[in-house]
Amino acid sequence: EFSFANPNEDRLKKVLAYEVNTKGLLLSTSGKIRKQILESGDKELIKNYNDWKSAKNQLAYYYSVPKEELAKQKINLDSIAGAANEKERWLSANTDAFGNDEKNTNVQEKVGAGEAMVDIVKYFDASSASFQYQALVIKSGSISTVKIGEADLLDKKMVKLYKNSIIYKRPESRSYTSFWEPIEAKVAGSSKIYLVKDGVYNQVSIGSLYDGKNYLADRYDLSVITNPSDIHEIRNTGVKAKNMFLMGAPEFAP
Repeated sequence: EFSFANPNEDRLKKVLAYEVNTKGLLLSTSGKIRKQILESGDKELIKNYNDWKSAKNQLAYYYSVPKEELAKQKINLDSIAGAANEKERWLSANTDAFGNDEKNTNVQEKVGAGEAMVDIVKYFDASSASFQYQALVIKSGSISTVKIGEADLLDKKMVKLYKNSIIYKRPESRSYTSFWEPIEAKVAGSSKIYLVKDGVYNQVSIGSLYDGKNYLADRYDLSVITNPSDIHEIRNTGVKAKNMFLMGAPEFAP
């Protein structure tokens, strides 16, 4: 459970540290995690790991099943995905496979001038008894936060609108307003953005959001990463220029 009430730099750094230590790490270091958990002898830990794997396998299968069949079987993908994510966070918080790696503590130092990291956080807000979306915005020498909106609205109505606009090729700006506009002022002046997704944002291609005049892909150099600490690997690769633009399933005019 997160609290963004009266945020200050120290509190936001603690939230960032939690994100670094939990978000997506089971996927990026699955071999290391599996070995440690299965050799731990901890029955609860092993059970939760096996439950998490089972949920992920279920999701992989159900994503290939037609929506009509899922509806017929009364399969709730959001519920299964939510349960899997909760298991993942629990496992990450209850295993020391990641240790206290020093690279996890200096993410801010790796964000360069003209860059910003946007870490999307879906969390339960006790004051409203509902799930909310918030963004941590990390720049060189600063960290801030901005409220995005209620998860119930974004996870259902707005993502449906977004998907329909993509399927039917109808540019619209409401998706931009809901998913990105609250963040825009915080990243002003940046040309490069590292994006760490959470929740329904994994179903949204941020570069395809349209503000009524331009797409975000034309405004920013966007890099999607699994965990804030992934910026260390990007820095170590030595890649300094973007030399290609890849687009999935294009239709070429004759």
